[in-house]
Amino acid sequence: EDKTIPQVAIDLGMSYSSLTHTFRKYFEISPTEYRAQLRLFSSISRILNDGMSVTESCYANGHSDFSSFYRKFKKSFLAKPNQFVWQKRDLTAEALSIEAPIKFDEPGRLVLRD
Repeated sequence: EDKTIPQVAIDLGMSYSSLTHTFRKYFEISPTEYRAQLRLFSSISRILNDGMSVTESCYANGHSDFSSFYRKFKKSFLAKPNQFVWQKRDLTAEALSIEAPIKFDEPGRLVLRD
């Protein structure tokens, strides 16, 4: 069930302001920003693991505007969503010893090859 942040606050018996303040205190991010990041990570998972296209993963994760999704994705991961499609190809390419344009250096850190 996809609840709004105010609905979550009500379920917890808190005001929206209290929930936001407490959440930010412990996680150093607002609940809204956290939800946005979860959606972006879910998009990556759907691209890499489920074989969805970038557009399909955008809308499957509750984004209503592709342009906004694209900008947020690029800002968060310093890479275009299509580069994650290439990453999936990179994993296959490694098995074939073919050089692909990007790779993951650390979990979640995308590195462009020279």
